[in-house]
Amino acid sequence: MFFDASYLNNSILPFSDSSQPLIVGSCGCYRFSGEDCFHTRRPQGRKDYQLLYVAAGTAWFEIDGNRQPVHAGSMILYRPFEPQHYEYYGQDEPEIYWVHFTGGQVEHILEEYRIRGALQCKRVDACSRLFQAMIRELKNCGPGFQDLLAMYLRQILILIWREGLSDRSHTEQKFREQMEQAIRYFTDNLDQQISIENYAGSIGMSVSWFLRCFKAYTRQSPKQYITALRINNAVNLLENTNYPVSQIAAMVGYDDPFYFSRLFRKTKGVSPSSYRKR
Repeated sequence: MFFDASYLNNSILPFSDSSQPLIVGSCGCYRFSGEDCFHTRRPQGRKDYQLLYVAAGTAWFEIDGNRQPVHAGSMILYRPFEPQHYEYYGQDEPEIYWVHFTGGQVEHILEEYRIRGALQCKRVDACSRLFQAMIRELKNCGPGFQDLLAMYLRQILILIWREGLSDRSHTEQKFREQMEQAIRYFTDNLDQQISIENYAGSIGMSVSWFLRCFKAYTRQSPKQYITALRINNAVNLLENTNYPVSQIAAMVGYDDPFYFSRLFRKTKGVSPSSYRKR
């Protein structure tokens, strides 16, 4: 097992200090291989905050009462007095960086960088270098070292924040693409019978989730959106062609001309025939 760590004032005791916005109390690195193993169980947690970064391999954490693997590129944040239980095994070849910190504005800083829930930082080299710089700086304790330690930790938090923004941007782009694809499908198939259930299944969504997403994007349900498209097409055909109403009904996707007429009247306030005359 490889172990490298440094501690403020050479003390391994956890502490709480609000005299400065952000104070790094200790930081270090573990590497495990072969038969190595390491277990930590703190039912009452610690007085300070702890951020653990899995830079390589796999670690095991108890999250919401369940033992779960945490893979490279992921982080776990423990707040003061939050129960801690995690395990490292050499066969998983984990490389773990950790930092304990405290301060009077920690919660404000975490909120500023949206540090909440699952944390990711796939830029392993950049993140590992920042942890290594913290370890060295805390060992040397040069002029202004506490300020520099806080800056290194802030840089790590910013990397996490940026990655979260990138992930959200990717998710939002995929969401927009899926909804635009649905709109194109509905527009291109207005003269056919459209099954929302079949379409949602074809793109791997549950019906309820697709309905929720589509309404969030268009402010209409799929049925309302399709109906509006069909009625608008019918209006265009009534104004610009001499096709009979029954044929127009079929052309915009309604086999029953009487149902089409009722729906048209409900939407436009007059029947299709009256609309054409007017």
